[in-house]
Amino acid sequence: MESGASGFLAKDRLDAELLERSIRYAVEARRQAIALRQAREELQERVEQRSASLETMNAALAAEVAERRRAEQKLRDVDRRKNEFLATLAHELRNPLAPIWHATEILSRVGTAKRIGTVPPRRGA
Repeated sequence: MESGASGFLAKDRLDAELLERSIRYAVEARRQAIALRQAREELQERVEQRSASLETMNAALAAEVAERRRAEQKLRDVDRRKNEFLATLAHELRNPLAPIWHATEILSRVGTAKRIGTVPPRRGA
């Protein structure tokens, strides 16, 4: 039987011991086939359970990624608005000071001109 002819029985050499060994082999082969089928079914069930679990986790991850993307976009919008506000604030703070700066510049030129004696006459005076 070990030589590969497991299911072969020669009719001319058929005796009780050979028949019993052949039956035991067939029964054992059947048990192994059943065990293999059960193991395959259990494995298939485990694969299906894990696949379902992975699908659930993937859906949760996809939702989390989408939520993070929305949060990132919201942060970008807030950052953009902050930058716009700061630019406007800087502009507004500089502009009121510009006339004062220019007036001081003119006054300093007039003061220098008076010392030199080249002050132009005032209009309407």
